[in-house]
Amino acid sequence: MRRPQPRQFNAQKEQCSALSDSRSRGTARQRVVQIIPRVARREQPQSASPRGVLVLDERLKEKKRERRKKWLKLVVGILAPLVVTISLVWLVFFSTVFTVTLDRVAIVGVDGNSIIQDADVDSVLAGHEGDRIALLDIDALAAELEEIPEVHSAVVQRRFPRALTVELSEQHPFGCWGSERSCVVLASDGSILRVPAEMQTGLPILEVADSQLEPAVFMKAISAVSETLDPQVAQRVVSFALSEGGEVSFQLDSGATVRWGDADDAELKRKVLGALLAEDHSLYDVSIPSSPVTQ
Repeated sequence: MRRPQPRQFNAQKEQCSALSDSRSRGTARQRVVQIIPRVARREQPQSASPRGVLVLDERLKEKKRERRKKWLKLVVGILAPLVVTISLVWLVFFSTVFTVTLDRVAIVGVDGNSIIQDADVDSVLAGHEGDRIALLDIDALAAELEEIPEVHSAVVQRRFPRALTVELSEQHPFGCWGSERSCVVLASDGSILRVPAEMQTGLPILEVADSQLEPAVFMKAISAVSETLDPQVAQRVVSFALSEGGEVSFQLDSGATVRWGDADDAELKRKVLGALLAEDHSLYDVSIPSSPVTQ
């Protein structure tokens, strides 16, 4: 077997080396080509898909709707109570729904035998028909009713939506100012009362020495004595008299006269008179209770 010559062997070796280097560079180039696209794909930003854009848009719209709902709830929460309050204020104070109606006014405390005239009461109430019941001054209305001479006191209460309750108490006739034939019925405060003729019978006759004296002044002195007397004694009085000096006297149903005097020592006078009435006399003078006189 022939051995190759050294030169030929070296040439072949060089060719093999060159071929090996060429292959190595080709493989490396291929690897670089394969790696570069991968790196490029990693570095290249991904473009949003149409489906992703739609989802994001829906999310934004949903958030806007939620914000609108929150604002709407806030606005409604503030405005609703305000609207309700304004509506109630208008309904109660300014509308015609809550107004006084005469046919819904209930009058209590008086009966068919009362001396209070229905026409007088209706006349006062008619002046307030149609008034807003919430704005009605019930104290002022009660004061108007008490200006009726036969009314002693009045209490007015509201009954929504359109009614009132009026509680009246009447004056009690005290006596006849003058005589039985020309009787002017007075109350204990001096008010002149309109009383039917049948009710005037049996009332004490009120006599005054000073014809210029006002009934109210006269009744102040007389009623003070009447309120001091024992009930059984007061029922027996048929007349009261007041002298020009302000001294009170009264006559009993037995015909006896009691000289009371002024308003001093009223309690002592009451006790002394009660003891003296145990005996029949025509005159009982207790004007000086420490030294009573009987005849």
